[in-house]
Amino acid sequence: MSMSKPSCLIWGTPVASISPAPTAQSGLVVKNSPRAGGDYAVLGPAVKGLQGLKLPHQLNITNWLVHQRESGVDVPTITTEKYSQIRADGQSSVQTRAERLLCHFIKQSKRIGATIAIALPGGNPIRSYETLGDVPDSVLQLWGAMAISEADTPDEVEFLVEHLARAGMVSSQGERPTEITVSVPGYEYVDEASVATQAFVAMWFNHETNDAYEQGVRSGIEDAGFNAMRIDRKEHVNKIDDEIIAEIRRSRFLVADFSQGKDGARGGVYFEAGFALGLGIPVIYTCRGSDIDKLHFDTRQYNHIVWDSPQQLREALKNRILAVIGEGPNMRSGG
Repeated sequence: MSMSKPSCLIWGTPVASISPAPTAQSGLVVKNSPRAGGDYAVLGPAVKGLQGLKLPHQLNITNWLVHQRESGVDVPTITTEKYSQIRADGQSSVQTRAERLLCHFIKQSKRIGATIAIALPGGNPIRSYETLGDVPDSVLQLWGAMAISEADTPDEVEFLVEHLARAGMVSSQGERPTEITVSVPGYEYVDEASVATQAFVAMWFNHETNDAYEQGVRSGIEDAGFNAMRIDRKEHVNKIDDEIIAEIRRSRFLVADFSQGKDGARGGVYFEAGFALGLGIPVIYTCRGSDIDKLHFDTRQYNHIVWDSPQQLREALKNRILAVIGEGPNMRSGG
């Protein structure tokens, strides 16, 4: 690896820079890898593990990095302990990938009605480039779209764009590069999803956690302008599993608290957090300080809010929601 022409450890594409990790453990920090969706770090032997990756593993690692950033981790870190699990992760549904691509196009649009030039199939947009400065903007857009939509080829991005166009969410025109414009229905679709006032709460429902919920979780959610949905407090006559799935689908995000009692982890919390992730719904992770070492391998790599008192949880949760989700419709002035 030439430090004068740094390349992504996962994809081999140009990046802004690579530097030693600022920790006692050896590793590297990669800055601005468009093909991997942004910054990331790799520690210890995991650096060597990224060499010669096969395509499915490249996609899984990139998808994990994207999810980490969506959960509020600015620089996701790949360690040896996480490496095997990350490689084994599967892809999201096609619908979720299309929705994430639509949101990505909206973020990339500088104004309503703006066009985004993207190097969809035609020519050789994945050819080698010496430095990040050599890469055309349309190819950078392509790499970003591939990262966010879990695409392994430009053709997959084109397929998703065509799907969005048929649904009236975007329009595409021109030859190569293709110009993408998000339509009014596209903005409306995302707005309807983003203005949902509900936050689903997955946690251990027990007298030990009543104060944590009332003074911590619920208060923190409400301080950020959202409403907390706790399924055991909803009146219904349906199967509880069906109600849980329906309410998660209606939610803007999910708060998952992994605190546990003497009888062990709460399986429902893990299920509900995983279900939300599969739908592309952001998950905010929390855990009582005394239980943080008991987290399951599958989730402990996420950036948990570690709390010791309900008041501490309330403030930290509010700040995390505002940073990752933004202000809710019910945001209280001076919250």
